[in-house]
Amino acid sequence: MSQHPTTSTPLDLTRTALGIEFGSTRIKAVLIDPAGTVLASGAHAWANSLVDGVWNPRLEEI
Repeated sequence: MSQHPTTSTPLDLTRTALGIEFGSTRIKAVLIDPAGTVLASGAHAWANSLVDGVWNPRLEEI
């Protein structure tokens, strides 16, 4: 995960969009402003578990 410098300018969260993607090996998130500028991003690695023949996410991992 890349680190971006922090800012002391307050964000107007009513003018941002948060995208979250739950992939099979990682959860990724990005916060953007109306112009599409990335304000924050992050990711978390995890893995599904095979339970009774079905791949299931473990809530403790998400």
